Amino acid sequence: MKSVLGVNPCPRPGILAVLLVAAVLGLSLPVLGLVSQDLKKFSAEASFLLPPAPIPVSGPLALQPGAGVRGRDFVLTFPPVLDVQAQPLANFILAVILEKPDGSQKTYYLTTDSQGVAKLTISAADMNVVGQYHITVSGDQLTTTSTEFMVLEPKKGGVAVGPNPFAPTDPVYNQVRFLLDSAESGGIALEIFRLDGAKVFSREYSSFETVFWNGRDFQNQYVPGGIYLWQLKNGSRHVTGTVVVVR
Repeated sequence: MKSVLGVNPCPRPGILAVLLVAAVLGLSLPVLGLVSQDLKKFSAEASFLLPPAPIPVSGPLALQPGAGVRGRDFVLTFPPVLDVQAQPLANFILAVILEKPDGSQKTYYLTTDSQGVAKLTISAADMNVVGQYHITVSGDQLTTTSTEFMVLEPKKGGVAVGPNPFAPTDPVYNQVRFLLDSAESGGIALEIFRLDGAKVFSREYSSFETVFWNGRDFQNQYVPGGIYLWQLKNGSRHVTGTVVVVR
């Protein structure tokens, strides 16, 4: 009900409660306004003290095994780190743990570029042991993933081959790689033969870093286990050797 002057004689309960508290504390309405402003200011400043919200990452990195040569720098390029909208995350910090065959470890901290990509360069000094190296990658809100790579000793004709023997159906080392100390201009041809001379595989490669065989023949079928002859041709260089397939 309104009064003759059009004013509600009974204020709303919320306002009444505020006036009651002010009366008990002996505070005037201007003082209450100052307290309210201070609380808002404190809330705004306190928000900067909170830890930043975690960055949502789309999923684990799809790491791939590789191979390097003892005593030479080895560069690993990791797949892009993406957010849940599949957009690259720049300045994302990755912690990479390298474990060598002798059990020693080294930790690297990498930052992704504008495309969400990070590169790890393992120096020749850390590539001084032949065998299997283990890499573990982690980051904030990123599922920890790991992979292995082989460090090979340069062999005959400046070509390192490994793993040898290898199993084409192995979940990790299902390819044998051929690494040249140096490559002449032009492509590199890889040919694989049975011991009776029958050719089972051939392919042209544009870079020595990509020369591999996955244990399959021309029909994309796995070859039987056994010893196979390989031949690499690069310019005037012709290098041959053997590789063992385990089934």
